[in-house]
Amino acid sequence: MRAISNARCWPSVVGLPKTQRYAQSATGVQQLVVNAVVPNRGEFGAFISEVISRWNTEPLIDKLQLQVGRDLQFIRINGTLIGGLVGLAIFYDHAMDRLIRRQLRHLVAPELLA
Repeated sequence: MRAISNARCWPSVVGLPKTQRYAQSATGVQQLVVNAVVPNRGEFGAFISEVISRWNTEPLIDKLQLQVGRDLQFIRINGTLIGGLVGLAIFYDHAMDRLIRRQLRHLVAPELLA
């Protein structure tokens, strides 16, 4: 397969600055989509629907789990660790609050601690 940057493939953009080459290439891609894809979108939709309908769910699920399983496991581990740390922080805050209130009871009038 030839590289797209081959000058013979794009004779109209040879010698142009990079930004103009990109703009002209983008315009060419837009024209391709408008002229080739849009008129045949029903056929593309039917083809995609047919391919998806032939998929077997079990191998698809296995493939997805192989691809994203490590990420999901990482998310689970992070969630467990962060959840545990937040739980400990809340427990520590509550325990310290009770300890401080108990110590202050002897020093301050009870109505000020409410």
